[in-house]
Amino acid sequence: MGKLPRQCRKQVISLGKNKKPKCVMVLTEGPSDRAALTGLFTDLYSLIDDDIEVFFPVYTEESLTSTGALEANYNGDITSRTGITPENILPMLLKMFIHPELKKHPAYEYPKYVYEVIHLVDIDGVYLDDDRIVNAAPGETRELPYYDDQTNTIIVKDRDSFIRRNQRKRENLAKLVETSHLQITTEKDASSKRDKPYSVFFFSSNLDHVLFGKANNASFNKVQDARKFSNDFYGEPLKQASYFINHPGASPESTYSDSWATLFSDSQSIRPRTNINLLIKRLLEQAKVKELPLNDIRDYC
Repeated sequence: MGKLPRQCRKQVISLGKNKKPKCVMVLTEGPSDRAALTGLFTDLYSLIDDDIEVFFPVYTEESLTSTGALEANYNGDITSRTGITPENILPMLLKMFIHPELKKHPAYEYPKYVYEVIHLVDIDGVYLDDDRIVNAAPGETRELPYYDDQTNTIIVKDRDSFIRRNQRKRENLAKLVETSHLQITTEKDASSKRDKPYSVFFFSSNLDHVLFGKANNASFNKVQDARKFSNDFYGEPLKQASYFINHPGASPESTYSDSWATLFSDSQSIRPRTNINLLIKRLLEQAKVKELPLNDIRDYC
C-alpha cells in the first residue's frame, strides 16, 4: 500500500493503542480565518509533532430565516459581545468554543490532550480615540461600520453604542492579553482542570485588511478570498510562513506584550497590522526550521 496522505496518517496514528492524542485549539471569529489559515497551522504543528491535530472552533448561532428554515450565523467575536466581561470571558471561551469542539472529537475529550490554545481576534480599530467614531450621514449606502484607514475614522450607525462596544472590547482584550494559561475542563466535570498555554494574536483592522488590503471586505467575499489565499500557498507552508514574517504590516516588536502595546497609539489599530508573525516564528523555532525559502508565490496587498 502506498504512503497515506499526512492527514489520513494522523487519524490512523491517533487511534493506535500506544499513541496519546494531542490537539491545538485555534479560536477564530469566523470561517474565513479557518479557510485562510488551516493549512498553515496544520503543517507547522505537524513539523513540531506529527501526532498533533489542529482544530478551528468557530462559534455559531442558529436563527430562523424568513422562510422558517434554520440558518447558522457565525458570531465569534466574543470580545465585543454584550454580557461578556473580564470576569467571565475565560469560562465563556470554554463554553462557546472549546467544549463544543471537544465533543466533536471524542478521542480528545480530556483536557490533558489539549496541547495549547491559540486565539485569533480582529481589532476593528478598537483603540482609536472616541472622537474618531463618526455617525454616518443620512442615506449612507456603505455597509456599516465602515473602517476608513485614510482618515483614521470609523463610520457607524450609532456612535454612542459603538463607543460602549469599544470600551467593552478593550477591557476584554486586556484580560486575554494578560492570560498566559487557560484552565481546560470537560463539560461534565469542572474539577478535571488542566492548565494549558494560551495566547491571543491580532489582525487589524481585521484579517481581510492584512491579507487582501480590504478593511471593509463584503461578507460574501470573505471566505472566497480566504480560500484563494490558502490555495496560493498550497503545499508551501514555509513560503506562507515567510509571507507573514516579512509582511510590511507584521509586528516589528520582538516580544508579545510589546506587539500589543503598539496598537494603543497613533491610530495603529485601524492600520493593516498583525502580530501573528511572532507566533509563526515561535512555531518555526520549535520545529527547528532555521531557514525559510523566499516567498515567490504571492505579493503583498
